[in-house]
Amino acid sequence: MILPFAKHQANKSRESLFLLKSNRLLHSDRRNPQKSRQPQPYLLNPNYKIHLQPLSLSLMATPHFFLPLLSHYLSLITAVFKKEVSGFPNLKRFFSFVLIKDLALSLYFHYCGLSPSTVDLDHETTVHFWVPKHRRYKKPVLVLIHGFGGNARWQWQNQIEPLSRRFDVFVPDLIFFGNSVSKSLERSDLFQARCVREGLKRLGVERFCVCGISYGGFVAFRMADLYEDEIEKVVILSSGIYFTDEQKEEWLKREERDVVEIFVPEKAEDLRVLVRRSMFRPPEWMPEFLLQDFIHVMYMDHRKERMEMLREMVLKKSEGNSLPILSQALGAKIKTGNNRGRRSCISDGKPTPCE
Repeated sequence: MILPFAKHQANKSRESLFLLKSNRLLHSDRRNPQKSRQPQPYLLNPNYKIHLQPLSLSLMATPHFFLPLLSHYLSLITAVFKKEVSGFPNLKRFFSFVLIKDLALSLYFHYCGLSPSTVDLDHETTVHFWVPKHRRYKKPVLVLIHGFGGNARWQWQNQIEPLSRRFDVFVPDLIFFGNSVSKSLERSDLFQARCVREGLKRLGVERFCVCGISYGGFVAFRMADLYEDEIEKVVILSSGIYFTDEQKEEWLKREERDVVEIFVPEKAEDLRVLVRRSMFRPPEWMPEFLLQDFIHVMYMDHRKERMEMLREMVLKKSEGNSLPILSQALGAKIKTGNNRGRRSCISDGKPTPCE
């Protein structure tokens, strides 16, 4: 097998040719055969330095060697395949690892006792929910509101199975995410809160608890303020609802770029930054072909509307201490940035370890 990283190097004093074939190194030097026996360094990637010597199986099995090489070939194969089937849009869309995972998540939600339901609020707005197949009226109702990075299935895939055993779980797609759409020009979290509540009312839900993460925390807070007699408990996760204008400005300066490009990524590197910023333990291996596939599936639809939502949040004046005090039982767990094994959180105003 010939690996495609042989290089020609030439200057006035010497000319060398390196060829790696059948796990053997052939090195020819026209002037100094003895000197040619010395191994020459070669940078396979910026973080890993090796010498051009016969490669052992143990070396090829290391993650630093194998994963970049595998990522390179998979990206190449995916690009060639999509180029060949570009004339068949349906086939091109089917060949997507993210779409396959999305289908698997839908089947998993069915397995957890939920089914999809679409509610038309008016002639402009449609909200999509995952709702219990059979209501258990003795169980409390829990509404899970996702953040900005995905939809209902992708956000709550790890929590839906245990929560569905203890609650009647309703999981909406926010407007402009998943299958929820609107022709309205409204882009605020207040609009999202009203749409979710109206959708729940159409589904026969009167009293419930609500849990929101990230941007969903803003929506959950608005719902708790607007419908305090209908919402029993509130849980807010990793959401900057109490950010002051000074904190927001400091955060924007620290990014040194437009944050909209990170939260609504168009390039693989932007999505890689978003994953590393938003996940406590981000995956070590994030190949470019998979990131581009995720962007194509998750961020191309309603891209303009999502960017307008973000700009509305970033530019609006912070309410800070003027935010209303909720009457419900409030469980707030907000990440404070400790990445050493266990996250420290703020619960009831005091730092505590996250469960």
